[in-house]
Amino acid sequence: MRVRKVYNNNIVLAVQEDGNEMILLGRSIGFNTRPGQEVTPGHVERLFVPLAGRDSDSVARLVAQLSIDDVRLATEIAEAGRETFSLPLHERVVLPLADHLKFAIERVGTGLVVESPFEFEVPTFYPRETELARWALRHVAETRGVQLPAGEVIPLALHFVNGQFSSGDVSKAISYTTLFGDIVAEVVAAQENRSIREPLAVSRLITHLRYLIVRKEQGGSPETPQFQQMGESFRTAHPAAWATAVRIADRLSTALGQPVLDDEVLYIALHVARAGVG
Repeated sequence: MRVRKVYNNNIVLAVQEDGNEMILLGRSIGFNTRPGQEVTPGHVERLFVPLAGRDSDSVARLVAQLSIDDVRLATEIAEAGRETFSLPLHERVVLPLADHLKFAIERVGTGLVVESPFEFEVPTFYPRETELARWALRHVAETRGVQLPAGEVIPLALHFVNGQFSSGDVSKAISYTTLFGDIVAEVVAAQENRSIREPLAVSRLITHLRYLIVRKEQGGSPETPQFQQMGESFRTAHPAAWATAVRIADRLSTALGQPVLDDEVLYIALHVARAGVG
């Protein structure tokens, strides 16, 4: 592997023999280094492979704005998410998380407070991600001596949500949070007393939808013929739950840009019925 471009003492862009590029981070890895030189493996602390379609140079410029300590902090939090909180976080969460933390820490010194929306939705729909975000605030305080405001829990949790989807764009997590809020409203509207009588059932519905979205993004969830008869029986016995599930499926289909199949509608309807819709 050879150096293609040097950004600073700690960041270089390298190319493998097969032509694939990667960003290498390590203390002094770029010091007295010139394009064309072989990379010394012992100097590499972290490597980042740009997603397909992403320009390696633009990703490398983002990394070059971060310190090694910024990346280490984000890596420690991501590892805690996987090991302690059992969240399937992708490695790609590290860079946007490091970038967010860097500027959040800088904002503390300026006194600037950024208001975060979804203060109800995020803890409700993403409890484990919220707990990891709270842990991250404590970890930043312990390792950096900086107490981030409690409002940082929401954007951090959204980073952890996004780190489980196929996209690297945190706006997808925000759009899904809005979608889940609309779906909860759909369920509440279908109930006779217009209130959440079974909050645990609603929470399980959202959890099911999250995994459904991940499967759909990964190309899974083929239709299962044996569910057709069961679906017809359920639709007859629970027409309101089925109708609500169909509306939810339509919302998901629009958001995902692909159809939600009948057996998936059945699973949604089962959760909706448990939430108190007849």
